[in-house]
Amino acid sequence: MKFTFGQRQRALFAVFSVVFIAIAYWGTEAVHSLYKEQLLREQRNDLNKSVALVRARIEALIFRETYIADSMATVVGFAPEQVIRDWPSIARRLDKKSEIARNIGLAPNNVVQYVYPEKGNRSAIGFDLRTNPEQFMTVLRAIELQDVYVTNPVDLVQGGKGIIARFPIFTDVPENRDYWGTISVVIDFDEFIKLVGLNSISGAEIALRGHIESDDDREVIFGSVETFNQADIQLPIAIPNGEWLLAAKYGLTIDNLPFWQRHIARIIAWVIAGVLFLSLLTFWRSTLIHRSVARQDELTGLPNRRHFMEVLNRQLASRRPRHFTLLNIDLNGFKKVNDVYGHQAGDELLRLIANELRASIRIYDEVARVGGDEFLVILHRLVDPERVRDKVAKIRQTVENHPLEWQGDKIYPSLSIGSYIYTGENISAQEILTHADKKMYQEKRRTT
Repeated sequence: MKFTFGQRQRALFAVFSVVFIAIAYWGTEAVHSLYKEQLLREQRNDLNKSVALVRARIEALIFRETYIADSMATVVGFAPEQVIRDWPSIARRLDKKSEIARNIGLAPNNVVQYVYPEKGNRSAIGFDLRTNPEQFMTVLRAIELQDVYVTNPVDLVQGGKGIIARFPIFTDVPENRDYWGTISVVIDFDEFIKLVGLNSISGAEIALRGHIESDDDREVIFGSVETFNQADIQLPIAIPNGEWLLAAKYGLTIDNLPFWQRHIARIIAWVIAGVLFLSLLTFWRSTLIHRSVARQDELTGLPNRRHFMEVLNRQLASRRPRHFTLLNIDLNGFKKVNDVYGHQAGDELLRLIANELRASIRIYDEVARVGGDEFLVILHRLVDPERVRDKVAKIRQTVENHPLEWQGDKIYPSLSIGSYIYTGENISAQEILTHADKKMYQEKRRTT
């Protein structure tokens, strides 16, 4: 189809085209930004699930491994001589139940005398726990708890690092005054890391902090302190009689996705923009001819100032005076809402107030949004001052008792309301608005 425009129409078309392309670009980038945020949000959710799964594995593994020592500690407490006599067979059966136990040790009077398996662990036999402050502190902690104590990773006498689950053994249960020694299950820390998957989460840096074993801050037992300082998520890990802390810092990116997946929103948006542009061009003349001035506020759906002034002027021009009360309602602190929560929150707050105002007046009354945070109301045939005060109080209560819930916060609206009661006197619409506006600002000064 061939289009012919006059000089003025060509100028309008040129301006329209530039504006449309600019808006299309802005809109396309906005859509792309939202799409990118959605992709990153999905990545974050997937990583949150992976980190939570690692936490569950750690908790399950620690509790399962400590159960081994728990069952043996009970037996030793009642029959230490029998356990010592049958040590190899008892320890072997318990060791088979473990996934990553490096060894099981029995230390009467805090001296390691029995270890299973002996291979690779002989150097631990004869080790006096009291000679190693780091390990002896964990023994004392277990005695104090009278229950299992799971240590942070410690350096082992036989080399390497291990997490030790220590159980104190008392021969006078339940008084627990006669301390016999301790039984320990040593968990190989390197195998522990592999089994729980601390290194298996792609796109995230993981760090693990143990519980406090001294007056110092929690020791980082895996990863770096920086991961905790910049963590996107931190999860507590429940272990027997203690707590560890798991942190993850995410490296969220869409750069590793295929080109089409990264830019699909842009492509679709530009296709839609092109179709829309051609459609608008086709109906350009009819759009110019039939364009009408809207009489409705786009944001709230309420009538706008133009419509409201037409209604007000009709009221005043009537041969028979129609008495009414005009309310000028202004939202207090609206700029602060926009500054703190953003303009989207401000828009939602205006919509909420519009709905509450509509609900608080009669069906034949008028309410309009006439400015950024300004509303006007006509209460038909309501001119008694006391009833007007009651109505204003009801409107205020209805609006101010319904906060906007926004991203976990509650935003409570506050109104300043000025009124003018019209009873047929000779006065213009602008004068009525001015009187109501002054009263509104008087109230605003009293309340702010």
